[in-house]
Amino acid sequence: MTSKQFFIRFGCCALLIAGAPFQAFAATSSENMASVEDIAIRLPTDMYRALVVGELDAATSVVAGEKGAPTRITFSLIKSKPVGGTHSDGGSVCMGGIHLCATAQSADTYWMDSATGQIRISDPTESVQQTRLGDWTAFEAFPLCGWSSEAGVHSPYGGQCYSVVLTSPAKTVAVQILLGRNSGCKPIEQCWAKPLAKLRRMMASAR
Repeated sequence: MTSKQFFIRFGCCALLIAGAPFQAFAATSSENMASVEDIAIRLPTDMYRALVVGELDAATSVVAGEKGAPTRITFSLIKSKPVGGTHSDGGSVCMGGIHLCATAQSADTYWMDSATGQIRISDPTESVQQTRLGDWTAFEAFPLCGWSSEAGVHSPYGGQCYSVVLTSPAKTVAVQILLGRNSGCKPIEQCWAKPLAKLRRMMASAR
């Protein structure tokens, strides 16, 4: 049985919450289709229960001679259960291609290296790989990130994150996801193969 989704709008914001039985937009019994504002995505129900969309921002461009700045929408993916003291993963939708969005001042987790023209994610030294996820060109990185123990002790590099930027000529979607505690396991893609398969399927479904 699939889960029902209730859509609630609060002016600037929108909330999609998992609830009772539902049929429309459900991809499988383990996924819910969340669709609000300019983002639609299939959420694996064992990982996420809601999509919350925040305020719209007019990104200030730093590209010389550019006439218009892209619109940027922030959102949160609410986890089914907390992970490392985190209840949600953050993301954004920029209404433009990667070159436009990565050079806007509001681009926070990704940007374009002015010297090399390469896309950087999270940190200037973080390794970034380019791939395809569904119809998207994707840039992936696996930075270390914050982690809080059950006792409330926080470590800024105690967590392992998965950061992904999807881009098309019209839209760029970026998400940073806390996978779990950083145990030092390598290679990262093999150590986290099962959740990464679900997350890549989720990101490939984005529209």
